[in-house]
Amino acid sequence: STQGVSSAASDVYKRQGQLYTIPLVNIYAGSGVDKPIEFDVTLQGTGISLGNGKNKTFSTTKLPALLDSGTTLLQLPLDLAEMFAESVDAKWDDDMESYMMACPSTKEQNEISFVFDMGGFLVYTPLSNYILTTSDSSTCALGIMPSDELYVILGDNFLSSVYVVYDLEDYEISIAQANYDGAAQSGDLEAITSTVPNAKKAPMYSSTWST
Repeated sequence: STQGVSSAASDVYKRQGQLYTIPLVNIYAGSGVDKPIEFDVTLQGTGISLGNGKNKTFSTTKLPALLDSGTTLLQLPLDLAEMFAESVDAKWDDDMESYMMACPSTKEQNEISFVFDMGGFLVYTPLSNYILTTSDSSTCALGIMPSDELYVILGDNFLSSVYVVYDLEDYEISIAQANYDGAAQSGDLEAITSTVPNAKKAPMYSSTWST
């Protein structure tokens, strides 16, 4: 069952990766939907860590946020997106339809982190996740898209910095910080090693597609 797999995986993750569990939220309750039908959680706040002991909070307004591996970039309400962009000196370019900025150094990309309060615990995502190169080696795009809706989509550039366990029966999500250099501020992290309970390799596991 889904719960059997999720619970067993969670036990492993909790021992090794400091996994935190938060409930899914039902953003369609006003439309008569009884249970959550997608992976929406409550984003409690956002900010930036500059890696030199300086931190800045952007907002502590609670917003529904969708964990969506089908979306590449982080999508934020316009005012919040502007705060993220301004913090790294990125400005909106109508022609490029993106926030554009001078390409930061590798050191800056690893040390500067956008920070997300997921409900009493913080997730650090390195600036490098959001830097998109262009044909001009000195100019980069910021992987954040503004929206007119008070709704957040946590896409791949967020999800690549976390471990996520989806409990489809209890309508919960469990999240752990993935390890990278800039995440040291969030505490000691251990690598998560696990297998899927009761799973075994298929008979043709090694017979992979090729040209």
